[in-house]
Amino acid sequence: DLANAFQKPELRPVFYKTLSEADLFAISNRNVTEDKTYITTEATSISLRAIDYNGKPYVPVFSSLERLQEVIPEGVAYIAMNAMVLFNGSKNTDFILNPGLPYSKELPAEEIAAILDGRMMQQDGAYTMPAGSTIQIGQPARHPEALIKALSEYFATEPKIKAAYMALYTNSDEKPHTIIGIKATGNIDYLFEGVGRMIKSIDIPDPPVDFVQLGGSGVFEEYFAQDGTPFYKKKLWGLF
Repeated sequence: DLANAFQKPELRPVFYKTLSEADLFAISNRNVTEDKTYITTEATSISLRAIDYNGKPYVPVFSSLERLQEVIPEGVAYIAMNAMVLFNGSKNTDFILNPGLPYSKELPAEEIAAILDGRMMQQDGAYTMPAGSTIQIGQPARHPEALIKALSEYFATEPKIKAAYMALYTNSDEKPHTIIGIKATGNIDYLFEGVGRMIKSIDIPDPPVDFVQLGGSGVFEEYFAQDGTPFYKKKLWGLF
C-alpha cells in the first residue's frame, strides 16, 4: 500500500517505485453530475484543482479513493490516473500526496522530474556520468545539515571510508542536485544501498542525492581536489 510504504522507514527504498506504479486520485475542476469513468488519451486535456499549502499552490493527489473521501466533501469531481502519466502531463507542477492525512508528503516539481527520468529510483546505487555530459559543480546555498550529520555518523562506522565531500551539481539543463564524493580503500559498491536507504528519511534541500567513489581523474576528483573541504575525514588513532 502506497501510504504504508511512505510511513514506515524500512519501506522507504520502495516508496518511489511504488509511487510510480500506483494509480493516484486527483480533484478535477470538471463539473460532474453523475458517476462516470473517463479514459484519458494523449490528446486528453485535464484541469486539476490546486490548494494553498504553506503559502504555495500544490495539486493534491491521494493514494486511494478512500483517502480522498476522508478529506474531500462528497460530490466533488475527481479523476484516477497512473502516477507517471499524471506527472508527465503536469510537468513543472508541485504536488502533495495525501494532504490532510497523517502520511502526507510534498512532491515538488524538481522531485517529480527526478521520478520521471528515473533518478529517484537510482538513489540506492553509485552515480555513473553519461558520456559527453556537461556539468557545473559548486556549493549549495542551503547547506544540508541533517544529511551531512547522518552521513558522517554512518561513515565513521565504515573503516574503508577515508573522506567524504559534498557539492551541488547540474548535468546539462537538469535541476541542480546533491553529489557526495567518497574516498575509500577498495570497492564500496556494497555500501550504496544502505546509505541510500538511510537518507530517504532525511529532508534534503536539493534532492536527489548521487554518490561517486573518488579515485580517478574525472571532473569530480578535480573539483574536490581544488575547491573541496571534506565534511568527513577518518580519524587516525583518535587524533585527526
